[in-house]
Amino acid sequence: MRPGALRYPFRVNPSPITYFMVHSPLHEASAMQSLAGQCIHRLETVSLRPAPEGAPASPGDEVLLLLPISGGTEKQMKDVRDAWDRAGRRPVWVLAIPHHSSLAASLEFLASLHNTGIRGRVFYFDPAAGDDDPGFRAIAGAVEALRANRILHASRLGLIGMPSDWLLTSPPDAELVRTAWGPELAYRPVEECLRALDAGQTMDQALKGLVSRHRLAALTLRCFDLLSARDMTACLSLARLNDEGIPAGCEGDIPSALAMMWVRALWNEPAWMANPSRLDLRLNRLTLAHCTVPFRLTSGHTIRTHFESGRGEAIAGQWTSDEVTLFRIGGPRLGEWWIGQGRVIERGRDENLCRTQVTVEFDRADALPALLERPLGNHLVVIPGNRAAALDTALAIRKQLNP
Repeated sequence: MRPGALRYPFRVNPSPITYFMVHSPLHEASAMQSLAGQCIHRLETVSLRPAPEGAPASPGDEVLLLLPISGGTEKQMKDVRDAWDRAGRRPVWVLAIPHHSSLAASLEFLASLHNTGIRGRVFYFDPAAGDDDPGFRAIAGAVEALRANRILHASRLGLIGMPSDWLLTSPPDAELVRTAWGPELAYRPVEECLRALDAGQTMDQALKGLVSRHRLAALTLRCFDLLSARDMTACLSLARLNDEGIPAGCEGDIPSALAMMWVRALWNEPAWMANPSRLDLRLNRLTLAHCTVPFRLTSGHTIRTHFESGRGEAIAGQWTSDEVTLFRIGGPRLGEWWIGQGRVIERGRDENLCRTQVTVEFDRADALPALLERPLGNHLVVIPGNRAAALDTALAIRKQLNP
């Protein structure tokens, strides 16, 4: 990382994720020790660690993880859970293995929780299996989602200027953002950026100064005000922030900024916020365009003027990835999402669209009709690769953690 670059998340140090291992005293001790060692070694590969023996579960944890390595452990698991959350509001994940009736105990215990309205699920994995074990992949995905959820809850999202007037689904409601997704929404007026520019700073310096002063993990900027006030754009600076690990969006669009934060927290990768510009239902295709894109997601670019205004600087980028996933969150409580997946069939240069352009052909025929029948808003977030299944699973887990 080059000097002066910023890191994401800005001030987050999530606590370690631990699980509680239990077994019946009826089983031979050496067999239990051997099996415990095998499980510990396997789970360490996804940064899960056993809680010290006798240690209480942290009351701040969003979810309780239990690993029964034998049967006859239902009462032990219940005792740990009751001590952790007597109100029964938080979910429980049980990690079952194919040994010593672990699965049977897990199903009995979780069924008893469900009967009392407590949320949770069983993850079944073989500690001796490889990385292609579907059960272990499910655990790895759940841990990714749990860590991402913690990151967002320890982050600050900067809203630099109010959302653009045309963004009717981007409510600057700090309490809603906090409740729905976790980040603290920190509002700063665009004038703070303008004062930095008037003092001789570059756009990069002005935005990085905001990030540093206000401890921001991400930001979204009411960028069109820069055109009217200073005849300039922030397209290049926003791209560079995304490259350096700070999700940075346009137009004060809060749902898109949250989506970009979620992607960054999950996979430590940037995403591209773009306009859905044209579609073809017959061919199942959608064209997206915007005047900024993370440079890391392109194989090359040219600098042009901003499309709508013909002023300032904008990026005409050559999108790299052939496979893409599209993502949008929204709804009245920011609790809904739309996901599409497909392949890029064209990288355009249409003079009547924003400067970076791609046309995507979707894998599923129902993706575009769903987008039209229940739209969640304007911008879509574009992610390199086939991430639809992983993203949907992570979002479902996040929703369980934040009902």
